[in-house]
Amino acid sequence: MKPKGDEINEFDDRIDTNTELTFYETLKLLSRSVNLLASVRTLFFCKVGLAIISLLPALMVPWLLKIVVDQVILQSPFDTETVPFPPFMIPLVSSLEGMSPSGIMMTIVIFSFFMMALFGLRAPAAEQAEIIGAPQGFDAATQSEQALSAGGSAANGIWGLIELLLTIRMTQRLANNLRSTLMGRLSRLEMTILDDQRIGDSIYRVM
Repeated sequence: MKPKGDEINEFDDRIDTNTELTFYETLKLLSRSVNLLASVRTLFFCKVGLAIISLLPALMVPWLLKIVVDQVILQSPFDTETVPFPPFMIPLVSSLEGMSPSGIMMTIVIFSFFMMALFGLRAPAAEQAEIIGAPQGFDAATQSEQALSAGGSAANGIWGLIELLLTIRMTQRLANNLRSTLMGRLSRLEMTILDDQRIGDSIYRVM
């Protein structure tokens, strides 16, 4: 009985010659792709969490402007608000209760600068190519290696940099695991199969 790692894959010899996939085959390929994330699931969930939290500043801006208009300019107390604040604004609102209008304004300004340093301005998102500025390269090996080191974030600032570095770490680890698996399977092939295929071509396809 062959080990599980040596099981014949139904797509190995057919995916390049017959590109007409059925709906069931497409679901199977998507399932295989999702299963590859199992080796980097911690980094993947951290990436998803960072991406979700990076949406928070855009949601907070209208409520901050509302506080400036109602509590600073109109000087209305918080307990007279008819529209309840969302849950993510409760900690800030609780800290602002009891302050004078000038104190509320000063706190919001300081908080805005803090959010700007943490998440950056709502400008173009952080991209790896813009930060490093590395040339694209002309050969496939250089382009593939640079693609493995690519990453991005919907935020800027410190948060965007952390998410960018985490994305690069995730893609590199995923690719290295996949390459190790492919090389392991190539090394277990029969010598007659390896003799029929050029070694350089096999390495090129793995890269």
